[in-house]
Amino acid sequence: MNIERDTKYWLSLEHYQQNPDFMKLASQEFTSSPLQSEDGNDNDGWGRREFLKLMGASLALSTAGCIRRPVQKIVPYNSQPEEVTLTVPNFYTSSHFDGSEVLGLLVKTREGRPIKVEGNPSHPLNLGGISSRAQASLLSLYDPERLQGPRKNLFNEKRSNKDTIPVKWEEMDDKVTAQLKRGSVVVLTGSLSSPATRSVVREFCQAFAGQHVTWEPLSHEEIREGQKACYGEALVPQYRIDQAQIIVAVDADFSGTWLQPVAFTKQFAKVRRNISQMSRLISFDSNYSLTGANSDIRFKIKPSQQLSVVMGLLHEIVVVQGKSSFANNSAVKTQLAPYSQAAQQLGVDAALWKKLASDLWDHRGRSLVLAGGLQTLTANQQALQVAVNFLNSVLENDGKTVLGKSGNPGLLASGSEMVRLIGDMQAGKVKTLIIHGTNPGYGLPSSSGFVEALKKVEMVIYTGDRLDETGDHAHYIIPDNHAMETWGDAETVAGVYTIQQPTIRPMYDTRSVQLSLMTWAYLAKQGPKRLLDYETFYDYLKNFWKEEIFPAAVKAAGKTGTSFEVFWGQALQDGYVGSQKDSTARTFKTEAFTQLKIPSQTTSQEASSGYEVVLYPTVQLGDGTQSNISWLHELPDVMTKITWDNYVCLSLATAEKNKLKEGALVEVTVGATKQTLPVHIQPGLHDSVLAIPVGYGRTKAGKIANGIGQNAYELINVKGDSILASGMAATLTATGKIVDLACTQGHHSMEGRQIVVEATLKDYLKQKDANIHKHHIWNIWSGHAYDGHKWGMGVDLNSCTGCSSGMIACHSENNYPAVGKNMFYRVGRCTGLGSIAIIQARLNLQRPFFSQLCVSTVTMLLASLFALSWRPFTVMKASMKWSTIAVLEPDTARITVPIKCEGSIGLVTQN
Repeated sequence: MNIERDTKYWLSLEHYQQNPDFMKLASQEFTSSPLQSEDGNDNDGWGRREFLKLMGASLALSTAGCIRRPVQKIVPYNSQPEEVTLTVPNFYTSSHFDGSEVLGLLVKTREGRPIKVEGNPSHPLNLGGISSRAQASLLSLYDPERLQGPRKNLFNEKRSNKDTIPVKWEEMDDKVTAQLKRGSVVVLTGSLSSPATRSVVREFCQAFAGQHVTWEPLSHEEIREGQKACYGEALVPQYRIDQAQIIVAVDADFSGTWLQPVAFTKQFAKVRRNISQMSRLISFDSNYSLTGANSDIRFKIKPSQQLSVVMGLLHEIVVVQGKSSFANNSAVKTQLAPYSQAAQQLGVDAALWKKLASDLWDHRGRSLVLAGGLQTLTANQQALQVAVNFLNSVLENDGKTVLGKSGNPGLLASGSEMVRLIGDMQAGKVKTLIIHGTNPGYGLPSSSGFVEALKKVEMVIYTGDRLDETGDHAHYIIPDNHAMETWGDAETVAGVYTIQQPTIRPMYDTRSVQLSLMTWAYLAKQGPKRLLDYETFYDYLKNFWKEEIFPAAVKAAGKTGTSFEVFWGQALQDGYVGSQKDSTARTFKTEAFTQLKIPSQTTSQEASSGYEVVLYPTVQLGDGTQSNISWLHELPDVMTKITWDNYVCLSLATAEKNKLKEGALVEVTVGATKQTLPVHIQPGLHDSVLAIPVGYGRTKAGKIANGIGQNAYELINVKGDSILASGMAATLTATGKIVDLACTQGHHSMEGRQIVVEATLKDYLKQKDANIHKHHIWNIWSGHAYDGHKWGMGVDLNSCTGCSSGMIACHSENNYPAVGKNMFYRVGRCTGLGSIAIIQARLNLQRPFFSQLCVSTVTMLLASLFALSWRPFTVMKASMKWSTIAVLEPDTARITVPIKCEGSIGLVTQN
């Protein structure tokens, strides 16, 4: 049968180009046969039909026997707990910290076991929102590869070989305590959101005259140092996206991976719902990010051009248009002079550039400029942050959309501190190193010398949940409790404190890191009284809240007569206490900008002559800490829709220039480091950019994560005290080999059906069902009267960014099994909910959209993309035949009308 396939909207490049292999695949209902022999893959074992035959025979044989087996019964509660009702779940407030974001949680438990994680709707920041990784953290609790007791590595003299053995807690504690008394102690941790844990570490370091160093791969040191240079205090401010009418994001993927994406997404959705006051988002992307895909105007840039974007806007506002109090400052104008041609160098239309600058000025105090993340860790990272701070101050945003006093005090990770620590270890200045909550053996490149420096330390103690890349080089590996097994707290932003409650007793012989530090101080009889007096960390935590948090919290709430026990009980019930602090405008230190070192033109030209590498985290894996969770590997990347692998993204023009196809293996060389990765052709990417996701290439994470992809952290360049993750010059070499990428993007085709209905706004206003072709519908079911409830699902694309958290929620709620890369490649997405990215053929743009799979229908939400913007619409499924479509007109006015779609989706586009 000859099927007409419209290529105006396409799901993949193969679809658009009518690739013969794709056309053959599209003509098949499934990519695999129920017969193993027809699949042509003898390594897959039994085919489905052979398997069913075997099972049928086994069932017949098993039922043929008449032997009655003894009945075994499980033992019921001897004394059922009062709060437990069989089959009725209980919910406990808790928190989840993922390196930079604290989420208030509701953990659903049944008969004492956590079974589902949800966002706490009353939490002031995430407001019920939750990330994919927070949802999936439930699986890490039940991971059978977690450490089940303390371990000891027996090394040979050169520490080139080892034997790992179990060790008793008492023996290990005695050895560690004796070592600590020798001095030169360093505690290396990731960012600590918990104020009580920060207090324990601080008092422990005080007890042993130790030093606390904070590092993790996705740190925000460049923001803190920029704030210090400009305003005198090193901190990460709180950004209020919900207070901004115009947002400019320079590689700051705030809706996907940067800082607080869940909270930011909630704020962003808030200012997109009200059509009369809808905000505008302008994105400058070196990698095609989720934020860029949701922007109204998006520009593709190279990492080396990030500074030019901000300095160019400053030049247009301050020098050309003569706005702000700095317009007459000669030092400022001299600093901006080299960026007079920024728009031209960036390839931006001059009129559009002037309009953007004018709009920013017109919305001063109600605008926001953002830059940060792994993508901005270039040689100009410090200069970029100073320029962003200056632009926000020029626009009078500080104290309004940038709150300097309300950031998260726990975001202290520092690459420069880590570089200095490595130097101290190599010099033999560190006798005891305690590592918690960070994995530098994986997240730092081999060239950093961290692993070799560990060999110079007398005793290395590692706390974690597995013998990972760093624990493999430690003398003692101490299994830490899972977050759902221990008490804790978190400071979301300054003044807002979140409780972390255990929802199950420790499943194995584990111990919280806080209790370990308290135990060693107690055995050594060293440290402040509070560190020595409490038997458990719960006692310490409760007393800490009583002394440090309770007085200020009840005073701020006007409840000074409240007892601590009442306050504590209410905190456990609500999950948090406190509120965000107000902030006033700070004085910008002009010399921080005027004394800024501008990169030479020679350096810029060298950087632009070839390819530039961009390393970026993904929504599903982040920094790679949770990579042994199968749900996260089976969650298609929000932009590329690829699972079970990482790759190098390059533009269509770059692929054509190098004669590369999807999945072609290439060798990427950065300095002296080479990595072989498959190619993913990404529409909308700059032709000089090679974008590679981090979080893959684990070797000691577990059976699921080990060997999946390549460790892109190896491409990081440690230059002096700085860590460079983007903007480095790179070369690209084809190997001539090709691999299959398990991508869900091209698994569906319209097969000639009118799933996308397009009409101009003019036609739509004349006739609401314009251009709708009503196909004949066959139904294999007899008629049924729906007299009761009718269930539907509504998705507002003004609010939905395509973050894919709902897909992990679907995994968790319905307990979908993981199938692995091979089955994903052969049979496609295996979940009930999903998202797709729709690309318009005449444009080099794409955006992720939510799709719902029902029993008998597939609803896909599509949008037409115009020259520099997209217009979203929503579909609300009220029944199997009726939908409500909300359309954003070019003037941002929304029209909502019901239409009878019967399997099709209406789309109104601009002339």
